[in-house]
Amino acid sequence: MRKLLYTLAGLGALAMIASCNKEAESPTLSGDRVTATFTVAAPEGVATKADIGDGTKAAELIVAVYDEQKNYLQALSESADKSRDGLTWTVSMKVIKDLTYQFVFIAKSASDNGFSTFTPATGKLAIDYSKLSANNDNADFFFVQDKFKVEESFSKPETMQRPL
Repeated sequence: MRKLLYTLAGLGALAMIASCNKEAESPTLSGDRVTATFTVAAPEGVATKADIGDGTKAAELIVAVYDEQKNYLQALSESADKSRDGLTWTVSMKVIKDLTYQFVFIAKSASDNGFSTFTPATGKLAIDYSKLSANNDNADFFFVQDKFKVEESFSKPETMQRPL
């Protein structure tokens, strides 16, 4: 009888640990949904500067959304609707009203020789300068991040910057 109780207690503890890990990995959000629309653009004048790339190679846009506790909201990030017109992207998603979010947008070249790696789950950006050569248009890379409380549907412009 005693072994049975210990076994049941152990299984209960494992079930609690497993359920806690699932909550930490993908937080469940509920509440009134509103539409968040961003116009994400490279800085003005980037296409006219002769000493750096024109920005057109940065054709891949990564969207990463985090909650106030810095948990990566994978489902929300991956479900964002994205469209591109030149050096500007329009990004729309449904978010929960009255919550604080951090929105991260990264535009990079798909053929950048692996000089940049962004891991949304951890929010870490790694730059390997040994893979970066001067005057390489394939190294186009821009980013912007913004954190605020969402109170209603909105449309907001965001201007990206080069980290290099």
